[in-house]
Amino acid sequence: GLTFDGLLINEGVLGPVTRMIGAADVRYKIAGIKVARTFFGEAEAIEHFLRMDLKGAVLLATLPATADAKPRNEEELKQQQEHQKFAAEVLCDMADVNTRLDFERDLTKTDVLNFLAMTLNQVPDAEETVTHLLRKLAATPAHLPILLEAAVGDILESYFKTARLDRPARKAEFEAWRRSQRALAHCADCLAQFVKYGYSCQVDLRTLVHSLERSQE
Repeated sequence: GLTFDGLLINEGVLGPVTRMIGAADVRYKIAGIKVARTFFGEAEAIEHFLRMDLKGAVLLATLPATADAKPRNEEELKQQQEHQKFAAEVLCDMADVNTRLDFERDLTKTDVLNFLAMTLNQVPDAEETVTHLLRKLAATPAHLPILLEAAVGDILESYFKTARLDRPARKAEFEAWRRSQRALAHCADCLAQFVKYGYSCQVDLRTLVHSLERSQE
């Protein structure tokens, strides 16, 4: 029998959701994406989201209203970073879709990989989510040449070399440090997959292993 979500789809719920996602106002767009996210278990919904390019809409929600617009103050910068983090979380969820259709091809497109690289560099709160998504993508051997061609290996190495490895003395900094350790573990796993594919990694192997072990502490 149909699931509750399946019944809603039969009643035409994806139409209004699509209109919300297509709204010019980013608040409506994000609200629509949040609703769409709840239908990721339904193959019919995935087929619909692929046709309407949900991936593109998710990325669009992170952009300013005009191409040259920049955050004018701390509040606008914080909001933009929150949108970037939200988009990374949705994309990460999209990688887990396991119906007869999935978002696999969309998630290895250049625009997504560029967004992930930018977000990893600009939004500390999103580093764990971004690296987790890259780890998921790297787990599929067919994705490795695409990721390496997009310089993901170099991007992760750069992150690895600039991230804080030593445990902070101040308690207030500990949670951010733990988050970065989990991100480093995702990086280490990705880079290990790349090495298997023939990538020449500049991060010492012992450092990679240590990061994976530390994430389990």
